[in-house]
Amino acid sequence: MDTGYRPGRPSAALHTDICSPVATDPTWSNLDHGDRLLLQADGVPLWHGLMEALQPHIVVLAIARRCLSDIAFEPVDDAWHDLHVVDTKVGGDPREPPYRVQARRYAVGGSEALFVLCPAMRSPLPIGTAQKHELGAIILDGLANVR
Repeated sequence: MDTGYRPGRPSAALHTDICSPVATDPTWSNLDHGDRLLLQADGVPLWHGLMEALQPHIVVLAIARRCLSDIAFEPVDDAWHDLHVVDTKVGGDPREPPYRVQARRYAVGGSEALFVLCPAMRSPLPIGTAQKHELGAIILDGLANVR
């Protein structure tokens, strides 16, 4: 999407976790269940406050589908819809099952944001580099539908 964390890019990117925008050491996946629950109790509302303050145009979620229930913003769309389906592996072989990227618009702090769900698996985006670039272009094109 031609964005990044460093200065000099046409747009800025920010990485946070929906369960808690506070960095943890060890990483989230290595925290024990009790620590995760403690962080999540304050972290989810803190994440929502951060989103309201920043009012992003795009929010890319690399999470398990069950975590979607943590989103408390008012949906603009009736349901999640397919934005892009990656149905081949990098080498061209069929991908089973296909990797479905879905989108839904939400009202965030007085404006709309396009939320894009990239289902988390073993890695956040288990597709090839060229496929990621294609997905980025599709996400930016989907932004045209956000007011």
